[in-house]
Amino acid sequence: LQWVPDYEKAMKRGFIDIQNEAKAKLADLDLTNSVDIWEKKPFLEAMIIVCDAIMIWAKRHAQLDRDNAAATSDPELLRMADICEHVPAYPARNFREAVQCQWFVQMFSRIEQKASAIISNGRMDQYLYPYYKKYIEEGTLTSEEAKELLECMWVDMAQFIDLYISPRAMNSRKAMPTGKPSPSAARRPR
Repeated sequence: LQWVPDYEKAMKRGFIDIQNEAKAKLADLDLTNSVDIWEKKPFLEAMIIVCDAIMIWAKRHAQLDRDNAAATSDPELLRMADICEHVPAYPARNFREAVQCQWFVQMFSRIEQKASAIISNGRMDQYLYPYYKKYIEEGTLTSEEAKELLECMWVDMAQFIDLYISPRAMNSRKAMPTGKPSPSAARRPR
């Protein structure tokens, strides 16, 4: 089983908004309707819990970054803590936050689905591109910085890849669409 979380939704809305939507739908349920009671209510309650869980997890990362920053005087760790305080709870405001939000959703999903599913990155080229384009054009992000962030994300995600997966699936270049054909695809006759 392979599935793709809606990373774009998390980046654009944040989990507080998603959770508030679930709370509103829960409040509007018809408690005399068996479908609402036995199907919708448990789902919405679980959704609210999951939203809390991912936001708490991100806050723990933020606190760890702050603690490490205090011990090392590393300003980059404070920057990372600020990002983890903001996403995934709130919408991503820039490319760094969008990448961090994607990482939180990806890792949270992998932890939750450890036994039975492959969690795909989906079309990163499509949901990250608006953030990339905006901040490249504004001059607040360089293509080298973006490349480094993506490389760091890939290395960090690799920690969660179990070694028992198929050796054929280990070619990570095939796992991340770039929006253009690979060099080997360009050489193939059509």
